[in-house]
Amino acid sequence: MDKDERLIALKERIAYIAAKSKRLEAALKKRKPAPERGDLYRFNLKDEPGDAAIFWAIINRHPDDAQLFFSVPADTNPLVGSFDVPIPDSSLFGNLSLRLGRGQWLMESMLEPSLRVGIVEVLFIDRAQFVMSRIAKNEWIGSEMQQATDANPDYKEWVEVIDRAYAAMQAYREQLLRVKAYSKVLAGIKVSVDKAREWLIDVSDEGLRKLHDILTPPVLAPIVVRGASANKSVTEEDKNDIEELKKNSPVLPVDFYSLRGEVLEIDFLWLEERPPTAPAVLITLRGVAIAPKSVSWESWDSEIQVLKIKGCTISQSEQEKAKSLMRVRISDKTLWIDILPDQNNPK
Repeated sequence: MDKDERLIALKERIAYIAAKSKRLEAALKKRKPAPERGDLYRFNLKDEPGDAAIFWAIINRHPDDAQLFFSVPADTNPLVGSFDVPIPDSSLFGNLSLRLGRGQWLMESMLEPSLRVGIVEVLFIDRAQFVMSRIAKNEWIGSEMQQATDANPDYKEWVEVIDRAYAAMQAYREQLLRVKAYSKVLAGIKVSVDKAREWLIDVSDEGLRKLHDILTPPVLAPIVVRGASANKSVTEEDKNDIEELKKNSPVLPVDFYSLRGEVLEIDFLWLEERPPTAPAVLITLRGVAIAPKSVSWESWDSEIQVLKIKGCTISQSEQEKAKSLMRVRISDKTLWIDILPDQNNPK
C-alpha cells in the first residue's frame, strides 16, 4: 500500500468513526433515564486500575428485585477467553469484550444517566445471557481459540486488571449498601435521654450474624456462580429482640473479629447522635484492664466507627460458647467495654 492509499484508508476510517459516533449519540439521546439492557456505564472508582478503561454492561434486571441489574465488566482488549463475549467493530461501541466471569449485581441508584457512555445491541446481550446460562449449568466450553487464550500470559495479566476493577466495584457497591442500610436505621431511631446506659451484647458468631443480617441488606450472588447461596435465617423473634435493642442502645457493634492474632477489631454503628469527637474507651478482658495505649479509634467520622484493641485474644471456643460476650455502657463521655465479663458482677 503506497502513501496515497494509506491516506485514503485513514480518511475513510476517520469518516467511519465520525458517523458511528453520531449514531451512538443519537441512540443515547433516545434512551430513557432508567437503566436498560445493553447500557454501558463508566465509573470513576477510587481503587479502579488507572491504566485501563473498564466499562460495565447491563445484562439483565433481577426477576425479583427491579432495583438490581446484573452487570459485567467490558473493555477494548481484543483477547477473548472462554468466559468472554466479543463485540465486533460494527457494533455501536465495538470493538469490545464482555467479561462474563466477573459480573455482579448493581443497584439502580448507582447507574446514573450521566455515567452512561454507550450501548451494546440486544443481539450481543442475548448472546451473553445464553453463554451465562450454559456456564451456570456447567455446559459451556469455549472455542479452541478461546481455550488457548485462557493460557496466554498476556490474557492472564489482563484478567488481573479486570479482577482489580471487579474488587473496586464490589467495594463501592458494599459501601453504598452499608450507607443505605444504616441511614434507614438511623432515621428510625429518635435520640432519647431515656435510653439505657448499659447493655449486654451477644457477639458470638450466631449473635452477630443476626445483627448483621438485620442491619445489612442481602447481597445477591451473581447468577454465573454455581451453588452460591445468600439465604438468611433470622426469625421474627430475633428481629423483635434487635429492634428493642436498637431502641435502648446508643451504639451497636456490627462486626467483631481478630486480626493478626492478638488484635481485636470491633466495628460500631452509632444509633443516636454521634458525638463530634471520639469518646475515651476503657476496656477490660476477663476482668483485667487493657492498657489505654493499646486501644485506638481507626475511624470516627465515617458511617462505621472502627475500634482496634491490641493484646486482646478471644478463643473461638469462648466466642461460640458464651451467650453474652460483651457488656457496653456509656458514662461521662466514656465508652466502657467489658469483654467476656463476669455477668454476676455488673461493674
